[in-house]
This record gives sequence, structure tokens and C-alpha cells, in this order.
Amino acid sequence: MNYTQSAHSSEEGQALTNLIISNPDLDRLESMLSELNLFEAIGIIRQELKHSTLLAFLLSPNEKHGLGD
Repeated sequence: MNYTQSAHSSEEGQALTNLIISNPDLDRLESMLSELNLFEAIGIIRQELKHSTLLAFLLSPNEKHGLGD
């Protein structure tokens, strides 16, 4: 690995750190999620197939949830 590759890799590592570890938006989201468990709220906490169906719906850009891709 040459100096340029090493510097680039270091920059990518710092960018990942900033995105994942030092991200106030993710910290706020984690705080909100610890307060509410959607699956518990709708009574399906132990029903994995319903979890999968809901997540597939939310992750599909073709569904009519208005979330886009």
C-alpha cells in the first residue's frame, strides 16, 4: 500500500467514524427507539413473519408508503 492509498483509507475510516460513532442524528434515533418498540406497541413482539412483512413493506420503494427508496 502506498502513501496515497493509506491516506485515502484513513480518510474513509474517519468518515465512517463520523457517520456511525460521532453522529448526533443516530444518537437521537437510538434514544427514541429505546423509548418505543413498535412491534410491542402493536402486539406482535414475538411474531417474526409479521416483522419481516412489515420491514419488507417499509424497505420497498414500490410500496405506497411515501418513503421513497
